[in-house]
Amino acid sequence: MIGAIRDHTPAGRLFPRQQGRTWYLALGCLAFIAAIALSTVLNSAGNLAGAQNRSFGRVTVQIMPDGDAAPPAEIPAALGVLNATPGISSAAVLSDSDNSALIAPWLGANLSARDVPFPVLIDVKLAPGAAPDLPRLQKKLTAAAPHAVVDAPRQNLRGAITSSAETTSIALLLLGTTALAFAFSFACLIHAQIAVHRDTVELLQLMGVSSTRVAALLTTGPVIGTIIASLVGTTVAAGLFSLPEISQRIGIRINLPVPELSLMGSAPLVFIPVTAAIIAWMTARLLAIPALRRF
Repeated sequence: MIGAIRDHTPAGRLFPRQQGRTWYLALGCLAFIAAIALSTVLNSAGNLAGAQNRSFGRVTVQIMPDGDAAPPAEIPAALGVLNATPGISSAAVLSDSDNSALIAPWLGANLSARDVPFPVLIDVKLAPGAAPDLPRLQKKLTAAAPHAVVDAPRQNLRGAITSSAETTSIALLLLGTTALAFAFSFACLIHAQIAVHRDTVELLQLMGVSSTRVAALLTTGPVIGTIIASLVGTTVAAGLFSLPEISQRIGIRINLPVPELSLMGSAPLVFIPVTAAIIAWMTARLLAIPALRRF
């Protein structure tokens, strides 16, 4: 009798064949959606890190005024530090006309930068691909020119940070919703399993088989089937995300509206089937044993 339950737990025998396939296909699709959400979070974090580490191309150093003007001795001192810093291709003081053009939108074209306490601006061009350690550069400048301030264009990252936060929030919400849908779908699967084998379960209980043992017999098949479905869904997603990289290696460019992850970058997606296994096992144990005890 116990063998009867074990023999009928696969999806094709638990339900009509087509219905069983549809159920596990739905669970696999949920795993696929969860993989998309998780990869979006990973991709968004990677893009933000890349934006933060990307070379700015150029940086401005300001020699702030001490009174009406910047200390003259600090200008060559700052230039000496900048020209000696690896990754900096050139450093030049902006002319009075350039400074006047900068303040013209606010103070008008008739007022020169010399007429107001205005910092000396040094235009610093970075070598291609260079990313100097700006905090360290600031310390060196402060030691040589106390009024020098490195003005890196970090404000340009505000949009990227905001966009990344919004994308991550939506992806995490989708990930949580998918987990709830997965748990609900599997709960329905367990209830259906119990209903199909109700007569056999009642007979086993009359024979003295414990509810824990019967629950294990009823839920092992669905748990294994769900894990396989989630593995398939996650693997398909990982392959899809890695397709642009793989195609580029063989000289073909494929653009897909999905997050791009490398083969190594797809490793965290193993979190999906592991979580699916935990959800399936816990849901099965929490639902099956109490339901069987009510028979």
